[in-house]
Amino acid sequence: MVKQYISAVLEDLVGEYILNISKEKLKVSTIKGKIKLDNVELDGDFIGSHILSAVGLSGFGVLSCWARRLQINIPWKNLDNEP
Repeated sequence: MVKQYISAVLEDLVGEYILNISKEKLKVSTIKGKIKLDNVELDGDFIGSHILSAVGLSGFGVLSCWARRLQINIPWKNLDNEP
């Protein structure tokens, strides 16, 4: 149930950058405040259009793009002090 909720929240936050977020790929340690996704497929069209156009390479594209790990740390004890 927690993984399903976190998966839905991640989809809302980073869904335009990451393809196929699934709760099976999530590693969650709620008490420690750590969320990990391994072997994440990034949206090559979205990233390519933003990065390549920013450096003046608008005629090129990104076929595939992967990240080995996406890790999110939630500072439960310092939510007021840390962004």
